Amino acid sequence: LSSADIQELRHSLSEKGYVVFKNLIKHEALSVLKNEALLLLEKYGVQRDFLMQQTDNTPRKLINIGQRDIKNNGGVIPELYLSPIFKSVFEAVTQEKFHDYPYQKEEYIINCLLRPSDTHGWHWDDYKYGIVIALETPQIGYGGFVQAVPNTRWNRQSPSVETAFLQSNVHSFRLDEGDVYLLKTDTSMHRVFPIKEGARRIIINMVWATDDELNKEIDHSTMEAFFQ
Repeated sequence: LSSADIQELRHSLSEKGYVVFKNLIKHEALSVLKNEALLLLEKYGVQRDFLMQQTDNTPRKLINIGQRDIKNNGGVIPELYLSPIFKSVFEAVTQEKFHDYPYQKEEYIINCLLRPSDTHGWHWDDYKYGIVIALETPQIGYGGFVQAVPNTRWNRQSPSVETAFLQSNVHSFRLDEGDVYLLKTDTSMHRVFPIKEGARRIIINMVWATDDELNKEIDHSTMEAFFQ
């Protein structure tokens, strides 16, 4: 990334709460990542269909795989997570140091939307940033795009999606295969728009901790509910 690229990305992150990286992963590497994800989904994917009470009863309808199964049975995905070159791109944009996630269950996850109306409903995440690698995305008209409401906070005692909508504007953006996006996940309420029949969306989600989060007390109740 050039200095001009970094400045532009920093501006997007500040204004909208997210940035999208194009051509960050070469086609050959993307193919390897996708093949590994498909094999893992076939063997270890778990169907989820419930309402998350901690985020105002928003829906979770998807197939996913947790960190343990990916680490024990994958190869490329765990290696990418540990790559200092890969995470240095996000460090340059955020101007923060990224450390391996202290809560291992969410270091990296594979999510797949497959059935009509599958969605990852409105929510915030536990840590400051989330990085998503798009392995397969629906065509325009089939849903599966990302929506984010920046500059909003998660009131865990009284979560309200409606309050967040009234506080800020909704930004919507679509991903192509191979795109990577960085999102301020603790201050941007976000979701994946439900997909339509005939569509499939497969992503890898990765999380690192910043310096100030290493010793921070974090409530992981949503992740525990996701993988119970």
